[in-house]
Amino acid sequence: MFLRLFCYNNYKQIDKIHRKERIKMSRMCDICGKKTMFGNNVSHSHKKTRRVFRPNIQKARVEIKGKVKNINICTSCMKTNKVKKIV
Repeated sequence: MFLRLFCYNNYKQIDKIHRKERIKMSRMCDICGKKTMFGNNVSHSHKKTRRVFRPNIQKARVEIKGKVKNINICTSCMKTNKVKKIV
């Protein structure tokens, strides 16, 4: 009984996480394709723990091929003027 209850609660929690991820905007730049990367935190004693490197993604209205679109773009692409931003 306890094992079944534990598994059910765990499944419910995983389902809740997946629902939240579907609502969030993608963490990927539509221009350069930059996305989440994984690596290590390294302490002074060289103990390594996992971490996440996320790009700074912003929603912006830009003009692409004469049409205005809302896209996800990283700030490095904004800074280098890879697209024409509409204000």
